[in-house]
Amino acid sequence: MTAGEMTMNRKEGCLQNFVDTFLTIVKEEGPAELYRGLTPSLIGKVPYAATNYFACDTLRKSYKKILKKDEIENIATLLIGSAAGAISRSATLPLEVALKHM
Repeated sequence: MTAGEMTMNRKEGCLQNFVDTFLTIVKEEGPAELYRGLTPSLIGKVPYAATNYFACDTLRKSYKKILKKDEIENIATLLIGSAAGAISRSATLPLEVALKHM
């Protein structure tokens, strides 16, 4: 039984909580099994974070340049952050979908 099957299975006699699941995985499959999904997760998260920071920085600089302001108001910061999140999610969604199918 794999780690995913152990945590998803809800039948009687199955693992009851996080600690039970954690200890069973370490005992039966070894500590390395806890990190099995790390590489695909990083492959998905690193491009998202990079595009998010890039989009946010670009939007902040553009806002300051267009409006000739040194400070950005709270509402503008909220809108810039939201737009940066939407841009980065849209840019990295195909990669994330492909990783989930793997």
